[in-house]
Amino acid sequence: DEKGREELKKRSQEIEKLKRDIEYDLDLSHPSIIANDPMKFLFRLGDMTGEEVVEDFLLNKNIRLEMGDLYYALAIISPINESFEIEELKNAILSHKNRNFKEIFPQELAIPEKKM
Repeated sequence: DEKGREELKKRSQEIEKLKRDIEYDLDLSHPSIIANDPMKFLFRLGDMTGEEVVEDFLLNKNIRLEMGDLYYALAIISPINESFEIEELKNAILSHKNRNFKEIFPQELAIPEKKM
């Protein structure tokens, strides 16, 4: 328990350093976001979908990400990860210099009509 808490604190600090190093500017304060898990690292790269990032990182950098979607990729970091792994993630992100992100198109979702 004590060791796990210590490692969790270290990983959390390393994630904050990672964000500073890559000039992380993703705003997660939208009202639709009700919680933000500090051990989940959501990011995107220029001119790539999240799915393309997942595939590129796996095939070319031996980094396994949790998931990718049309815009974002998600890395999950845990206390069992080591500092060098976060450094590898940082280097992989920084290897993509292009900051021309795909435009996010808001989608209007119809609210279903109540039938009962």
